[in-house]
Amino acid sequence: MIEVSELFIAHQGEGPNLGRLSLFVRLRRCTLHCVWCDSQYTWKQDDPAFAEFQSYTAPALAGRMLLHDSPTWPQAVVLTGGEPLIWQRELVEVIDCYRAVRQVPVEVETSGTITPSDQMLARCSFNVSHKLPSAANDDIPLERLWREDVVRSILCAAPPLLESVCLKPVVDPVMDSSSVQQYLVWLSDTAARVGVDWERLRQRIY
Repeated sequence: MIEVSELFIAHQGEGPNLGRLSLFVRLRRCTLHCVWCDSQYTWKQDDPAFAEFQSYTAPALAGRMLLHDSPTWPQAVVLTGGEPLIWQRELVEVIDCYRAVRQVPVEVETSGTITPSDQMLARCSFNVSHKLPSAANDDIPLERLWREDVVRSILCAAPPLLESVCLKPVVDPVMDSSSVQQYLVWLSDTAARVGVDWERLRQRIY
């Protein structure tokens, strides 16, 4: 069963697909606990809305998503959270059931703390929102917040122009000022190790 906090239609508000009318599927649970999270109700147990969710089988969730269908929208599906990749085994079936009826792109909004499966990499584009010190995940080591194996898997699966990759770190201009350069160096080094041109990858950072 897949735990879903909400489904809603909205325009994508960030990244390369800004403005695209999308069906958002907000899944429960998260690997992080960012202090400024705008969807704490998906993971924070003392949030009054934490208990408000629905459980679905994969075919049932795809059917529920299709209730939002029309000839012109949604133009994409966005799997968000929480951390949607917690549910990636089930989501492969959800995507296949949905796309059997409606062929639209699927984006995954992830913190970059879980490696996508080959099945998810083949079906989705990835918006990776790495967290910097302002998120206050102080009990989590940096190597678990910025996982090179996750970035490598996404880059290696992406087309040559990296159209399916978006890196959108959340940056506080004051608290994260000393960490931004460290993050960019880490990304550059990771790109070099998998043979991805840094200038091309840099254009995918939002």
